Amino acid sequence: THELKTPLASIKLQSDVLNEFVDEMDINSNDKERLSKYTKRLIQDSTRLEGELENHLQLSRLKRTGKLNLTCVDLSQFIKTETQYLENVQIKISDTKSCFISADEFALKTIFRNLVQNSIRHNQDLKTIDIIITDEENFIKVSYSDHGKKFSGEFNSLTKLFYKHQSPKGSGIGLYLIKSLSKGMSAEFIINNKDSLEFIFKFKKDSKVV
Repeated sequence: THELKTPLASIKLQSDVLNEFVDEMDINSNDKERLSKYTKRLIQDSTRLEGELENHLQLSRLKRTGKLNLTCVDLSQFIKTETQYLENVQIKISDTKSCFISADEFALKTIFRNLVQNSIRHNQDLKTIDIIITDEENFIKVSYSDHGKKFSGEFNSLTKLFYKHQSPKGSGIGLYLIKSLSKGMSAEFIINNKDSLEFIFKFKKDSKVV
């Protein structure tokens, strides 16, 4: 997977350049629309493949050592930074105050990238993702919801490795990684399945800041 990352990054970069070039082309509007559709699809597929590679790297990392590099992270700012470039979906973050936790930044990135990708893959009516951050007495609580349908499969199998229910999409690694990485940061991970799926995290506050 390490050897695949460099050419994949190059493909993604060239796809972005092609997309900008198509936007500036003075050609028939129908041809331009078709070219734009293909270049954007190339960018989306490259991004999806990049995410799958990152998941496999994280999985390999967990299986080898299971160790994470915990540092002090401003969670509110981190989530805002990681989600600001997403297209075609509106993400509302409830709290902009600084909330410092003890976490691994690479693991956090993997967690929130997988949550958003799951929302895009499985919620056909996706419009808004709500991320609510609450500063509790002993921990920082994060609630993630895309307001999709209630999960109808085997609920207790959701975080098992390679479990995909009836979906042909994805690899069945995402939620397993989320649970494992949360545990590695001593964070509690909870899934509610009432009207729709809601993902809740309880992160430990960084002792140097509290």
